[in-house]
Amino acid sequence: VLLYAVEPTKITRQPDEVLVDIGSVAKFEIDVHVNSSDNPLVQPEVQWYRGNIPLNDNDRISGSKSSILTIRNVRASDFGDNYYVVVKGICGIDTSKPIKLGERPRVIVQPLSSQEVCEGETVTFTVNASTTVAGYTLNYQWLFNGTDLQEGGKYSGVNTATLTITNVSTAEAGQYSVKVWIEDFDQKVTDPVDLVVYTKPVITTNLPPVLQVETGKDLILTVVASGQSLN
Repeated sequence: VLLYAVEPTKITRQPDEVLVDIGSVAKFEIDVHVNSSDNPLVQPEVQWYRGNIPLNDNDRISGSKSSILTIRNVRASDFGDNYYVVVKGICGIDTSKPIKLGERPRVIVQPLSSQEVCEGETVTFTVNASTTVAGYTLNYQWLFNGTDLQEGGKYSGVNTATLTITNVSTAEAGQYSVKVWIEDFDQKVTDPVDLVVYTKPVITTNLPPVLQVETGKDLILTVVASGQSLN
């Protein structure tokens, strides 16, 4: 005669919150005291639930009576925080904590627009960004020619939705983009856009202070200037 000593029925690893994209696969897992090498007569009964309704295997759900529950082709209607599992053994019953199945948050960004300005002006770039799931914080990092910008000097708001460049010069002309992310989840980087900075017109050769011309003769005045789109 064999005598089996069986530990009290207990879930030793609780399932975690599961966040997935719509259309993907969600998987819940638990660990219990009894394993496949033990006496099959003392294997526990497992049943997964949503609310008060026991789940059953179908074309999308499998493992509803095992330690691993799988839901395929997840739909928005599958999301909720009322999943749990009940394990029944010869030494009692244990119920897991409520488990949440939720949508994995994603970042949505709208494209930036290029700008053309003159030296000395103030320039602002603003990114329109949002999340697919409310309640998550968006983080920002603006880039100039692919390199992270640092706060200070002519730049302010490098870690916000709006970048401001004051007293702009040709040194700030180039390509700007912004990285937007949700910590531990998703990240997007906008396509770079151009900042074109036109120099102010500068007269490099001025008129002489005094000109003499004979009566009836043509007077031609000429100056030399630098800058864009001079008239």
